[in-house]
Amino acid sequence: MKRIATIQDISCVGKCSLTVALPIISAMGIETAILPTAVLSTHTAFSGFTFRDLTDDIPGIAAHWKKENFTFDALYTGYLGSKRQISLVKSLFRDFGSSASSSSSISGAAVSAATSANSAPSALSAQALKFVDPAICDTMPSNTHCASAQALKFVDPAMADSGALYAGFTPDFAQEMASLCAEADVIVPNLTEACLMTGTPYREDYDEAFAMELLQKLAAQKRQSCSSAQNAAAAVPASDVSPSGYIILTGAHRTDSDLGALGYDIARDRFFSYYGERLPVKFHGTGDIFASCTVGALARGLSIEKAIRIAVDYTHECIRLTMKDSDHRWYGVNFESAIPYLLKLLDQ
Repeated sequence: MKRIATIQDISCVGKCSLTVALPIISAMGIETAILPTAVLSTHTAFSGFTFRDLTDDIPGIAAHWKKENFTFDALYTGYLGSKRQISLVKSLFRDFGSSASSSSSISGAAVSAATSANSAPSALSAQALKFVDPAICDTMPSNTHCASAQALKFVDPAMADSGALYAGFTPDFAQEMASLCAEADVIVPNLTEACLMTGTPYREDYDEAFAMELLQKLAAQKRQSCSSAQNAAAAVPASDVSPSGYIILTGAHRTDSDLGALGYDIARDRFFSYYGERLPVKFHGTGDIFASCTVGALARGLSIEKAIRIAVDYTHECIRLTMKDSDHRWYGVNFESAIPYLLKLLDQ
């Protein structure tokens, strides 16, 4: 069985973060380990919520995991509350980069979007997904994020929305988050987060060309980070560095009537997208649902394009069922009711 470790907060009531990641990924047939970064009584849309920071507990949890020789097929981060937590996640990326499984089903997802949905890679080692050019696998040092096949590093830079940072965050936090994203294999920012990490003025009336440029700016940051890591390790000349990975802009749209995701394949300089119907509501936690569904689909060996199709469709169904429920909670969507639909999507 595949195993994912997800690193984010627990909002005890609110249908977000770990309280959606754990059930969704588990329902997809994947063991889900959790590393809580904080415990909140509710999510932050409530007033008067309690908050307990668990930053000081993270090193001890990681040390115990290392002692027990736990390994993971993917490391998935969500809301991180401080720059120190980002630094600790970077350490987790280094310490738990080896895969939990000997099969290469996730590796198949790494290149299937560029070849065909049914083809499997032959050049990648039989480990969990690491988006990397097979031609340079053998030359990369194992202690860098450009190294050969390792556990998937999946980052949801949950820190902002609707043109503004969440309460308590500052612009320098956004830049620190950008440095973490540069070490990841897949990132799933929304428009606000992508703008903040690239220093691009936020605009709501954007077109697809603007969104594509944002993704290319984030890719440039990853290339620079990878180049710097290679120079520091003196493994290969900087000119030979060819980072791989995927950047997925969530909540993207082409028109006022659609909503979905726009993706960019860094190594192949190729865009892809998938959109569904835009519903006339907005709920808290849908980004967490999209991210959890995407990383779960990748862990099951699906291509990145198939993964975002499933995530968009499942998130849409969660919202649709919530709108249909006259007694729904205001603070989140009925993702639980839509899990049977998710399982059907996985079987298609």
